[in-house]
Amino acid sequence: GGLDQVISVVLAPEELRWLNLDHRAGFLLSLVDGVSTIEELLDISGMTRLDALRILATLREQRAILLSTR
Repeated sequence: GGLDQVISVVLAPEELRWLNLDHRAGFLLSLVDGVSTIEELLDISGMTRLDALRILATLREQRAILLSTR
């Protein structure tokens, strides 16, 4: 999908604990507010776009986040 999709966290905090997230994934996940788009998160993360997109792809595969259109 496009970078204009909105990201939402779909797991409860106690479920996120079991994902063994590294500090970068945890930081990126902390930026997810259910309103910001992928593009916006890439801009504010301070990470390279490729690294941030890889982390978001992993979080999506782990079913921790959901992507949706506005």
